[in-house]
Amino acid sequence: MTRYSLLLLLALLPGCAYYNGMYNANRLAHEAEKAEREGRTFDAASLWGQVGVKADTMLARHSGSKWADDARLLRGKSFQRLGDCNSAVTILREVIATSPDSGLVEEGSFLLGRCYQSLGNSEEAGRAFARLINSSDPARRKEALYQHGRSLRLGGRYDQAVEVLSRTDDPRARGELAVALAGVGRVDEAALLADSLIAAGDTLAPWDSMMVLIGRKNPSRATEIADRLIAIPQASGLQKAMWMLDDAERLLPTDPARGETRADEAIRLETSGPANIRGRLILLEVRMVRASNLDSLRALRGDLDGLTQTGGATGLSLGRLSRAAAVILNLADSAAAGATSPDMRLFLAAETARDSLLMHRLAFSVFREVTENYSASSYAPKALLAMIALDSASASSTDSLLHARYPDSPYLLAALGQESPGFSALEDSLLVFSNNLRRVRQTTPNRPGVRPNSTSGVPDN
Repeated sequence: MTRYSLLLLLALLPGCAYYNGMYNANRLAHEAEKAEREGRTFDAASLWGQVGVKADTMLARHSGSKWADDARLLRGKSFQRLGDCNSAVTILREVIATSPDSGLVEEGSFLLGRCYQSLGNSEEAGRAFARLINSSDPARRKEALYQHGRSLRLGGRYDQAVEVLSRTDDPRARGELAVALAGVGRVDEAALLADSLIAAGDTLAPWDSMMVLIGRKNPSRATEIADRLIAIPQASGLQKAMWMLDDAERLLPTDPARGETRADEAIRLETSGPANIRGRLILLEVRMVRASNLDSLRALRGDLDGLTQTGGATGLSLGRLSRAAAVILNLADSAAAGATSPDMRLFLAAETARDSLLMHRLAFSVFREVTENYSASSYAPKALLAMIALDSASASSTDSLLHARYPDSPYLLAALGQESPGFSALEDSLLVFSNNLRRVRQTTPNRPGVRPNSTSGVPDN
């Protein structure tokens, strides 16, 4: 081999190495996509990780190569497939901004749109997909039109979403269009689309969003659709139970008996799991609203404690309710046991029942106990004012009692809009007392075997 040939070979080696690296990275990407199609998620994740490493290595060694944008796209794609869209967005935006290759720009825009959807940024997702609506690739053009319309729907721009989604024949667009139609108030058209989706056994349409929007305009129509939705044979038991519970929450304000029946149906359909817990929480909240005395709350507290180990949003709600119930009972019990300032303890218990648990009947009865058992308390007039707000039926007689018994109360004077010099001092005293109880609750160690929410004090929420 001549000296010239050797030099030429050495000059070509880096390019060959880079080409081989790109070939191997693309091969791994194809294998990853094949694993995804076959449902081998673990294998796919491992392969995408290798794709990212290969792309990083090539960019580190050959950042100025003509293949650098291809490597960046692969790196961005690996991030997107692995669920790291925050990292993917940065590198994909760079590809879109710098690459002269329209194919790379289009693929990068599509991946960027999917990432923005995952991140909940529907506005940027819509922009990314809008760039592809006129793509020369028919498949990409069709997908981009659907995803653009979906992004508009997710962003609450229902009128624009209706216009875009009406232009595509993608089967998935029918569910999105139904949501958008409901969003602009065209409930009858949305319901007709919903019926066609149910007839086709479509369980993947965005039913939750659709039913919420239809329910806001026409609750009875939403319940009719829910009845048919629940009958879809292809739907899982969990899906049906969740639809039942959504309908129960819609029904409870206007038809409590039917709402409770629907929640009970869900509980019996799913005897364990998240739907069962959610259904039991719904029925517990109904019982709490109806409870009118502390003994009822004690019974409910046991049911709450039996469910508080649940995770997720339902578990957080249950934990909050259980802590508030414990605070109310501890305040009331300590007042009955002769603790200091029993009137203030009862008043705080009533406020917690009203504000934290929305137990207005219970709050009314505890406020009334303050006025009856501690009529000389400076907070009895405030309790009477709270009772007036809670019960319109007895408001007139309660107001008469307030004026007759406490004409000079700072609380009455303040309510009448008159000068009330003692009002701030009373409120400050109640706030200090409440904060001290909370401090005790937060610093007192729990005995072994005692739940943290069984200590005294007022809740943080």
